[in-house]
Amino acid sequence: MLQVYLMEPTEEVKHASVKIRRERFFEGLLRKEDVLKIVREELLKDDILEQEGFIRIGRLLEEMDVLVEKSIHFGQYKDNASLEALDMDKAVVELKQYAPVLSATLDKLLEDRRDPQRRSAAAVKNIQYRSAVITSICCNSRGRKASNYLQNIIGLYLQSSGVKRRVISTIQGCGLSVSQPTILKATGTLNAAAKERQQHFDLASVE
Repeated sequence: MLQVYLMEPTEEVKHASVKIRRERFFEGLLRKEDVLKIVREELLKDDILEQEGFIRIGRLLEEMDVLVEKSIHFGQYKDNASLEALDMDKAVVELKQYAPVLSATLDKLLEDRRDPQRRSAAAVKNIQYRSAVITSICCNSRGRKASNYLQNIIGLYLQSSGVKRRVISTIQGCGLSVSQPTILKATGTLNAAAKERQQHFDLASVE
C-alpha cells in the first residue's frame, strides 16, 4: 500500500501527484522525533553511508582536524625543521593515513574519466600530489595558524626566486602562500639560525 502511494501515479485529477504525495509523506515522517532518532543513530552511520556511495561532510572535517593535529605537512610551519622535512611523497602517506575518506574522495574526483583503469604510475602520483595540495588549502582555510606548512614553504620559494609582491599576493589569495610580511619574518628567522650555526661551526674549528 505504501509503495503504491509513493510510486504509482493516479489517473484521477483530484488526487495528488506522486511528487506531492512523496513530499507530504516525508515532511510528516521527519517531524516525528522517534523517526529522526532512528535515522541519526541507524541510517547515518559512516559504514552504511559508504556502502551506498554517500560521504558525511562531518566525517571529512573530523579527518582534516586529525590530519592538522598529527601530520607534519598539513600542520604548522616550524622554521628550519619544516624545510628539512619537506617530502611530497610523505605528505601523500600522511593524507592517506589520517584522512582516508578525504584522500579517496579527492583521488576519485581528480582521476581521468576517459580511462581511469589505465593510468600510468606518473599520472597516479600527480593526482595524489594534487590531492595533498587541495587538502592543504582546505586545512589552511579552516585554520591559518594551525595549518600553514605548505603555504610557508611555497612563500619562501617564491621570495627566493624573486617573484614580485603582487604575484605573491595573488597566490596567497588562492590559498597557496602566506603573505609577504610573513615570508620576510620567516626568512629573517632562517637567516638568524644560519648565522648562529655558522658561529658555532667557526668556534668549533678554532678549538
